[in-house]
This record gives sequence, structure tokens and C-alpha cells, in this order.
Amino acid sequence: MKNWFKGPTGEAEQVPELELLHDVKTHWDSTYAMINCLCALRLAVNYFLALPNQKELKDYVLSCPQWLVLEDFEHILQVPHKVQQRMSSESLPRLGSAVPCFELFMSVWEMLGATHPHVKPWTDVGLEWATKYYQR
Repeated sequence: MKNWFKGPTGEAEQVPELELLHDVKTHWDSTYAMINCLCALRLAVNYFLALPNQKELKDYVLSCPQWLVLEDFEHILQVPHKVQQRMSSESLPRLGSAVPCFELFMSVWEMLGATHPHVKPWTDVGLEWATKYYQR
């Protein structure tokens, strides 16, 4: 962790030493990993994009509302990520644990949409797909 960056209060904040990740079409969880990493590196990314020699990248600077949207998606995608991690931790996943995990994932997204109405449109779309899959 480096203390090179100042947060909104002006105090030094630790930024993890991470490499930015990219999305991988064949790895569904990579979107969560990419957003999670980007949010963790927010201070460093903002600093880098604000450097005078990065003028050609100034159009890629994210506004505060855009960062908030990314954080919302990070929270949304964290739910299936945790379920997938739980299932992957078992040496031999069984249907008996898969179904409760899937139901937990769906109920958490329902609660997330209910408690955070601004993310409900996205969780609802995900729940539609999950319900179709679940009913097979």
C-alpha cells in the first residue's frame, strides 16, 4: 500500500498496489473484478488522468456520479461473485448446496433493489434472467 494520494479530506490515503484489470468475455466474474479493482484504484486513476502529460486521456476522466454508478454495479455484482466463490470453495459442489446459494443470491438482489431503489432496474433485469434459469 502506498500513501501517495490525498482523499477528499486532504489526508493521505492508502492505495493498494494493483494492476488494472480488463473484462474477459469468457470469464463472467471478470466484470466484477475489473470494477472492484478500478474502484480500489480510484485515487490513483484520477491522479494519473489529471497529469498534464495525459491530455489525450482527459475525456476518460470519470465524474463523481459516474464513480457512484460504478460503485453501485460493484455492489450488485458482488452478490453473484460471493455465491460463485462459495460454490468454488467446495471440492465437489452438490445440487443440495447450489440451490440454496442460488436462492440466497436472488433474495439478496431482491433486498438490494428494495433498499436501494436506484439499482432496482438492474437487479430486476438480473432477477428476470435468474428466475428463467431457476425455473428450468
